[in-house]
Amino acid sequence: MAVPRPVLIMRVMAFIDWAALANPVLAHPDWSFKDACVVHRQGLFHIFTSAFDQDRATVVHLTTPDWREYSDFHFHLTGAELDAVGMCSPNIHVHQGRYYLHLNTWGQPEPVNNQLYYMVSDDLATWSSLRPVASELTAGKRCIDLALAHSGDFWVAMWKEGGTARVAVAATLDGAWRFVDDGRANLLRADGHDVADDGLTHENVQMLQIDGRWYLVSTDYNPHEPWFYAMDGDPADPASWARWVDGYRLLVPSERFNAMPRGLDCVQANDFVRPLYPSWDDPDKVHIVDGLSNAPFIADWREHDGYFYLLYAGKNEVKRNEFRGRLAGGIKREGWPRGWNRLALARSTDLRTWSVPPGD
Repeated sequence: MAVPRPVLIMRVMAFIDWAALANPVLAHPDWSFKDACVVHRQGLFHIFTSAFDQDRATVVHLTTPDWREYSDFHFHLTGAELDAVGMCSPNIHVHQGRYYLHLNTWGQPEPVNNQLYYMVSDDLATWSSLRPVASELTAGKRCIDLALAHSGDFWVAMWKEGGTARVAVAATLDGAWRFVDDGRANLLRADGHDVADDGLTHENVQMLQIDGRWYLVSTDYNPHEPWFYAMDGDPADPASWARWVDGYRLLVPSERFNAMPRGLDCVQANDFVRPLYPSWDDPDKVHIVDGLSNAPFIADWREHDGYFYLLYAGKNEVKRNEFRGRLAGGIKREGWPRGWNRLALARSTDLRTWSVPPGD
């Protein structure tokens, strides 16, 4: 009798084993993680995030193959090389195979203000030194939340100056920058209105290209909510980078790590430094003003599994009065608590309906 040949069963590993995950996907008892961004390279997800403790903000880089096991910090930027109190708000843009990580200094004493920097890598392992961006436009002003993009023959930078979203262009990152028109970015919702005209704020933006068109993700507040906008115009025209339209909110589901039952004692007593808001999807829950889906970053990984992924920060009542950043003004002070932010994932096939991992 012939002996049957063994059958080789090839197991195709999922790009992300969604069923095995639960939010938050990344948390550390000693750090409040927020303002995160991520890229995928050679089987690893590279995460860059602000990491707050009681005294300051820093920026760390860590990796994971599966969103369950994580590396140690590959780098930990403290701002010391710039004589700054700290660093925060990383963002990343990939252009011609190079990785441009951009961020800002944080918490310097007056008269020095937060300023914008970038560093570049070919492999996400070896990085250039920090270099300033648009310093001729930002000198003497408090500027944070830098976002970079390259299109055609110029670079685009957006950042927040005070409460205003600024936009500028330059032929090279290290070259001369100029504001687009009056330098203000206009982010119009579906009704044609820009909430900045009402005194609300756009911050922590990301510019990304999807199927040949440019889009923008912004944290609009109060409350802090992720909003998604489309470019209105030709990206070859610098003026188009200052006008974004058809904005709509990215509705991220509330979970226990980023929302709380109304009946909690601390909620009933309003024992929170920052205000509480009702959860959009559950009338029995509330969330901290910046605690539901803060500082989101979209990764287009459809080529791997058909999904867009959203990386964002959330927090609840746990450690709500910690991570105060007490050196923000250059001297020890009380600060205000950022709370225990942890990182989470949601995904979508259409950028409209978002789901979260099913794990407990």
